[in-house]
Amino acid sequence: MNYIIRKIKAALWENYVVITSSNLHELDKELELDESCLSVYLIPSLKDIDLVIIGLASNRKSVQRLEYSVIKLEDFELEKIELKKILGDTPYEKVNKFHRDIVINSNDDLLKVANLIKNGKKQVMLKPDVKVLLTNVKDELIEEKLEPTLKKELGIK
Repeated sequence: MNYIIRKIKAALWENYVVITSSNLHELDKELELDESCLSVYLIPSLKDIDLVIIGLASNRKSVQRLEYSVIKLEDFELEKIELKKILGDTPYEKVNKFHRDIVINSNDDLLKVANLIKNGKKQVMLKPDVKVLLTNVKDELIEEKLEPTLKKELGIK
């Protein structure tokens, strides 16, 4: 089964029973669009989740806990949400092929996507676990794309 992974701030999503057009604006920063698209990862199996975590975590300024939502791809398909294959740009090449953009053509699309993310399974990986994942692959990360503080935390000179 295929899954969509979206980085989130879990506490924001817990405030809503349902997301409607009247409260959608409260999630503007969380659902920030880039050219009418929302960045996600499409993985073929939950066994690949660590790759996504490494990719997302390696794109940060420092090692931090990582919160994300896991949604079945079929839920997006049922809502007729368009995914566009766009190569990711993280310091971890292995995950970049899983990157997708969700195409948002209307406020209705954004509302559907927001509710899919909200209803997805919320997951958290704590900072020490994120650091272990990053440390285990630090030789595979593209150093030029890493923030200086993250490099230092990982012992990369």
